[in-house]
Amino acid sequence: MPADYRCDACRLCFTLGGYHYHSMPDGFVGKSLSVCGACGRQHAIEYAAPDRGPERFELYELVLTDVLAGAVATVARWLRRNRGVSSAEALEIIRSAPFVLIERDGHDRIRDQLDKLEPDGVVGSLRFLESIPNPDYGPLQSDRVFYAAANVRDVEGEGEGACHHRQAWVWLAASQPAPASDVRVCPSQLACEACGASDMIDDAGDALSCPGCHQGTARMTCGWIT
Repeated sequence: MPADYRCDACRLCFTLGGYHYHSMPDGFVGKSLSVCGACGRQHAIEYAAPDRGPERFELYELVLTDVLAGAVATVARWLRRNRGVSSAEALEIIRSAPFVLIERDGHDRIRDQLDKLEPDGVVGSLRFLESIPNPDYGPLQSDRVFYAAANVRDVEGEGEGACHHRQAWVWLAASQPAPASDVRVCPSQLACEACGASDMIDDAGDALSCPGCHQGTARMTCGWIT
């Protein structure tokens, strides 16, 4: 979880910690934020996804053609939980087989569900529906590093993540295709682009000596969740 910090003397603001993205259309899955312990310049590492999946996803549905006595209770519970039907309605659906139990899901997940049901007396099969594009598919990227163009001050009260989002980021390296064996970049490997020091801080608890002025105390102002 990232946390914002602010110095009580020079009012330097920076963010430490990491977070993940909820999608990866550009091929990156998350970010780690650190600050130079010598001058207070904010740095970040954006991590490339090791796998971007298939170019297309195939969707299937699970069709049950028969539900034997030993499986009726299990299937009825599944229908009540996932369809929001009553017990009587679930039993009517079962009696009217064939019917669709699972709609629009991946082959492996539906197959796993069927494998669990078959020993109880369920007879079913997977039916292909369609193939859809994977929005996250694309070439593998390399981890990339960037730093703030200048130190940021006075963002207290602007809300969670304000310091991080106000940074004017400068890329150190453009994203390039990387081999699968590429080693991940970590904050301890970085030298500050502002002063050249190798003293990155990426975790500090509730407070730390200000890395900018070295006189005040930088205290955590908030933590935020993505």
